Amino acid sequence: MANKDIRETVRRNLCLSCEACRFICPVNAIEMMFHKGQFLPEIISDKCTNCSLCLKICPGINLDPLKLFNFKSYLDIEKNGIIQCYEMYSKDEQVRKISTSGGIITTLVSELLKDKKYDGAFVLDYKDINNYPAYIKLIIDNRDIKSSTGSKYLPASIFNILDQIKKIKEKKSYIIVGTPCQIYTIINYLKGINKNKKLDLLYLGLFCDSTMNYDFLNFIKRIYENKDIKIKAFYYRSKEKYGWPGNSKILSEEGKKYLLSRGFRLLCKKYFRLNRCLYCYDKLNHLADVSFGDCYIKDGYDIKGKSNIIIRTEKGKRIFQEYSYLFQSKAEDFNNIVKSQKISLKNKILTYNNYLYHSYKKIGLVSLLKIRIKLFKANLFRKIGRKCKFLIIFEFYIIKILKSLKLLLK
Repeated sequence: MANKDIRETVRRNLCLSCEACRFICPVNAIEMMFHKGQFLPEIISDKCTNCSLCLKICPGINLDPLKLFNFKSYLDIEKNGIIQCYEMYSKDEQVRKISTSGGIITTLVSELLKDKKYDGAFVLDYKDINNYPAYIKLIIDNRDIKSSTGSKYLPASIFNILDQIKKIKEKKSYIIVGTPCQIYTIINYLKGINKNKKLDLLYLGLFCDSTMNYDFLNFIKRIYENKDIKIKAFYYRSKEKYGWPGNSKILSEEGKKYLLSRGFRLLCKKYFRLNRCLYCYDKLNHLADVSFGDCYIKDGYDIKGKSNIIIRTEKGKRIFQEYSYLFQSKAEDFNNIVKSQKISLKNKILTYNNYLYHSYKKIGLVSLLKIRIKLFKANLFRKIGRKCKFLIIFEFYIIKILKSLKLLLK
């Protein structure tokens, strides 16, 4: 990658809009511009010194797992450092009610901040549909954590995290709640550039199965604006009325609430997800101290919501032992989590990575052809999404409903 810069990531359509490149640039030669549903870096040529730091820190282009971690299969990646797995939910019923699943992260972060175990927590608080780009922000007061509850499936910048780390002059400790690519980027920065020994970070990793771009929010906005409804806040998942796993909720400026079915949001993923997510092999956040996600295990279903957690480090183990009284939990088999999260589907992602990084001889011509067909189909859906062709999207949705009701012949 010598003499290349972040434009290579943009050219390959692998950008995550994390802004790590903008942060790391020593001469402020990078600006973020909105394009194709997300914020992409643009280089100011007159300022650029060709140092290539922006490309070195980029999580979008540095995604070859076999080279980075020497893993041989998708399951080796997800098995990284497992100490114990649990099925769990918070005993605080109010927190559990407003959370996406079991309310574990909200409860834990609140208690850690209240007990002064950590100086602050970096979380994503994003509900205003008109207020992008989204930034992960630092909170100090444990009472502020409740405003950031709930899932947000959109690209968020970690600029504030990296900037805070850079400014540290004395011993500090922070909690970071993030997706696999966000946590990878922070670890990569600390290992390669800023080896700050005064910093103690607790990584609370979210299970992640792709992120949608901002065109999805624009799509929702256009649907409701056609009905003369002004949107004040948008919730990707809400357990209000129907419980877990939740539907999308829209709050109008007049205070009225509207629900969009979970099935519609899941259908929209193929139209609005980031291209980089097509190549992501890490669903269970293997670099975190503790990983968290919805409990889809058949016997663990609960309309109030439960979480599966995977403790991966001794630090994570100590914290959960100390605060175990806050949660209702039972031990769970990792293989049950793997099955319920459909991790086997990630095996093909490694093949996609081979397509990007390795010779076709390692893949085979037949496999190469299959990959190209699948990627072509995936990108076709995304092109439809970028143009917000409502009738086409709704047509697919209607067909799916008819199939589920067995009213449409195969």
